[in-house]
Amino acid sequence: MGLITREQLDECAKISEQVSSAGLPKSVNQVLIEKRYLTQRQLNAVLQSLGKALGEIGPYEVLSKLGEGGMGAVYKVRHKTTGKLLALKTLRRDLARDREYLERFQREVKNTMALSHPNIVGAADAGSDKGMPWFAMEFVEGESVERMIERKGRIEERESARLVIQIAAALPYAAERHIVHRDIKPANIMVTPDGVAKLCDLGIAKSMEAGSTLTQTGSAVGSPYYISPEQAKGEKQLDVRSDIYSLGVTLFRMVTGKVPFEAENAHAVVMKRLTDNPPPPRAFAPELTMRMDSVILKMLMRDPAHRYQTPAEVAADLAPVAEGSSESSKAISLPHLKKPVARTTQRHHRPVIQKKSPLPLIVGGAIGLIVVILLATVLPGLLKTKPPTVARPVVRVPPKDPPQPPKEIERQPVKPPAPLPILVGAVIDP
Repeated sequence: MGLITREQLDECAKISEQVSSAGLPKSVNQVLIEKRYLTQRQLNAVLQSLGKALGEIGPYEVLSKLGEGGMGAVYKVRHKTTGKLLALKTLRRDLARDREYLERFQREVKNTMALSHPNIVGAADAGSDKGMPWFAMEFVEGESVERMIERKGRIEERESARLVIQIAAALPYAAERHIVHRDIKPANIMVTPDGVAKLCDLGIAKSMEAGSTLTQTGSAVGSPYYISPEQAKGEKQLDVRSDIYSLGVTLFRMVTGKVPFEAENAHAVVMKRLTDNPPPPRAFAPELTMRMDSVILKMLMRDPAHRYQTPAEVAADLAPVAEGSSESSKAISLPHLKKPVARTTQRHHRPVIQKKSPLPLIVGGAIGLIVVILLATVLPGLLKTKPPTVARPVVRVPPKDPPQPPKEIERQPVKPPAPLPILVGAVIDP
């Protein structure tokens, strides 16, 4: 097809032979992708045009790779004897040597094998190939809800309601068999071209049977954006109401294109879920009906007792929206939302300390600094100011005459004293 040269093909064949002879089997196709001579899509197209398989896993021929994650890959395969098309999931060989990963993979096989429902992807076969565990399951033609959201931005309200009603029908079936999915999200819901929704990936589904020890106490398992508050706190006794919450977050994203809680990291997202009330979906999509808005809010109640108690209740309240009836314009009644309070987590039995905003401390410090500056500026002036004088009545005194110069005293001539009279002949008797 002109995608690679003969020299590149020979090079990859030589590498494949050398690596395989060293005990690490690797196909030419794998080398072509690793060398980036072909993309996976291009390789699939070439092999399909030639009618050849990518390789073999157990009794199956690998036709194409559907996806790949941290634990392994999913392939579209064909049974070599019956010709039946299936999806085959594998676990990486290095992870298969890890007990925890192997038990999780085996748990998914067991749970999937135990379920047979039109809205749950069923398992068909399981085994191991050269140390690589695998299991084959129903191949669903179509796409995931995650892919639909990426392609459309958001999914129309009535279509979203119809899809969620189908998943709600699968949850009680699983609950009757003591299984909680614990990882419901758009990526784990497949939709066929006929509009049939199927729940898949039961890798972390948990048995509710007494004595189950599949989950370590205090550990939160699942996708941070979609897990329920009780699941985030690591509670062991989960029931179908936890799946109802995750389905509510999925529905929120389907009709708005967003998740209700966003933050800078997974831990912050979980903390918001434990302390904050979700925003109403109509804040992001005002065209939504009141019924859809209120149903989602009830599915997202933090307290499981205030949430829908059964998936059948969810389906009943969404039915008017799916049918487009006039009832969809009416909201359902919701429990009173109390002000969020600080909560505790069961992990290590330590309380979750709610961080306080530093804003009050900053404002208080600024006010205190201003008061100190004012006192330092005004107080010295106040201390120097004389005490106020008491007003006294004013007594008006008439003005005195101006002082007169002293008058000169006229000196009068002094007269000599008059001489005493002389009495002649006077006798004085003794």
